[in-house]
Amino acid sequence: MQSFTKNIGVTIKEIRENKRIKQKELVGGIISMSNLLKIEKGESTPSYDKVVLLCDKLGITLTELIYCHNKYGVTEKEEIIQDYRRLKNSLDEDPFTKLINKINVYLKENPSDYQIAEMRAVLLAAISINKTQKFDEAKELVAPIWERLQRQNEWYHFDLMIISQSIYIFSEDDAKEIIKTLISQADKYNYYVDNNQLKISVLMNISLYLKINHSILASETYIDEAISLCKQHRNLPLEYTAYAKKAEIEMLKGNEVAAYKLIDKSLGFFKYVGDDKLHDDLKLDWELFLDNIDVYKYTKELQINP
Repeated sequence: MQSFTKNIGVTIKEIRENKRIKQKELVGGIISMSNLLKIEKGESTPSYDKVVLLCDKLGITLTELIYCHNKYGVTEKEEIIQDYRRLKNSLDEDPFTKLINKINVYLKENPSDYQIAEMRAVLLAAISINKTQKFDEAKELVAPIWERLQRQNEWYHFDLMIISQSIYIFSEDDAKEIIKTLISQADKYNYYVDNNQLKISVLMNISLYLKINHSILASETYIDEAISLCKQHRNLPLEYTAYAKKAEIEMLKGNEVAAYKLIDKSLGFFKYVGDDKLHDDLKLDWELFLDNIDVYKYTKELQINP
């Protein structure tokens, strides 16, 4: 974990000097020379709009400036968010428990951070469902998140990430509304950092919700789009996870040969890369699907019209 230990102006000075940019070249049309001297000495903090303009002159993004300022690391909060993003839909509770413990330590020092508190609620809800298969307790944990989002006209990147991980916990009516909003709001972030990962995760989580509600065939559009995005952005782990979900769809459509080719492709990939946990989870998931295939065949499909 890294933390801010110096004024942002000191970092601006370091980058400027490393790039051999003179002070008079940097200040042109942005700030006065006297202001730049104060900023670089840490005696004054520039406004946001000035920092953006200075970054442009330095040839870096604001995100990179903050990363450099933080000693080429991330804050404790960002580290937790990255760990959360890397979590896989797995039956193994250990990664969830470890992250919850990490969050608990963070929240002792930062009790007012509602975003990390919401993340903790989603993780606890997932563990609760895995252990008991009862959704009432899980719904109570995540209900405040949905209540907050209902008061917002727009959803932001964190909102999309956190709610997409918990769609399956909500009632059918709420879940339909969440899915419609997720699909429309996610497109706003097409050019945002990490949006491709977010969009794929949203699509995969929608398909998970539909499966839990015995509506696997309704997930085909979302799985196909997820696979397409994975191929486009070379996200192999999610692509081969999606093939396992596509196999279930093909089996329900009566395409048994295609289904087994897809599940073999998926399991073969994770065996090859040595991800035994995900391999075993997907294999068990497939076996449970086959054991309950008649339930999925004859259950009315949910209709979600974005």
